[in-house]
Amino acid sequence: MVYTIDTQEGDISWTLLTKPVIFGKDASLKCHLTSESKCCDSFARKWSAGKTFDLIMMNGVSSNATKYTETVDNRFNTSSLTIKNFSKNDVNIPYECTYGFDTFSKTLELTKANFEFYPDEQIPVDLAIDENRIAALNVTFKTIFPAPVCSASDDVQNISSKLLVKTDKNGTFFTSNIQLLYDVGNSCNRIVVVQCTIGRTHLTIVNTTISCQQASVTVQIVKPLLLSSGALLLVVAIVLCIVYLVRRKCTCLKARDHIEEQRDSNQRMVTPDDGNEMDILSQDSDVLEDTTDTPQELYT
Repeated sequence: MVYTIDTQEGDISWTLLTKPVIFGKDASLKCHLTSESKCCDSFARKWSAGKTFDLIMMNGVSSNATKYTETVDNRFNTSSLTIKNFSKNDVNIPYECTYGFDTFSKTLELTKANFEFYPDEQIPVDLAIDENRIAALNVTFKTIFPAPVCSASDDVQNISSKLLVKTDKNGTFFTSNIQLLYDVGNSCNRIVVVQCTIGRTHLTIVNTTISCQQASVTVQIVKPLLLSSGALLLVVAIVLCIVYLVRRKCTCLKARDHIEEQRDSNQRMVTPDDGNEMDILSQDSDVLEDTTDTPQELYT
């Protein structure tokens, strides 16, 4: 809304001098005081701000020197109000410029064309790359204005299709969450870049070079397979050793049993039983008796 008093063409009015206004930086409003040749100390100069039009500057004297300063240019009949460290409280409120009895006031409205609020979070951020060669980005900007327009590339191709940007209203500002999931396989020495345009300004959110080690299939996939294969071979070798030792022990036991059986058999053959020994002695005695009787029969 604009309030004017005695504002004919060429009379008092103010405009936004700094475009775009960046929150956290200084912003200036320029007031054209009068079209008369004599300016600008003939009458009182004043700047007021807020819904109650609090006096913040009068004839170069500031109500808060760390927040407001004035610059007067007599050649162009202008008074410029500088608002230092522009903040959320400095926008969407009326500002009034007065010179003598002439007054002009209007609201400094937050617009996409004239204001930019950059994220407070540290940028650029690094991509996190897991063992499956998936590069991941997940960053949230709590306060931003206007809503960002983002894109992503990897030196060779546009990968914006892998990008997800979710922006929600946060009062008069926005909150944005930016996510990226990207397979970096075969992206050796490529630079992954994520950029967001905020108003007229391009901000780099990610600028990460993918190393050949991170992009290598051999390093990321084959190496774990080799490690698991090596572990499997070690287990197989241990099992084979155990089987070999068990079989060798069984063979040794069988051989020992065979030797003992052979020894027992030999002993039985060398040492006959007592009963057999008596039979043999009896047979020998009968033979001797038969041979003794034969000569006597011959003599008779």
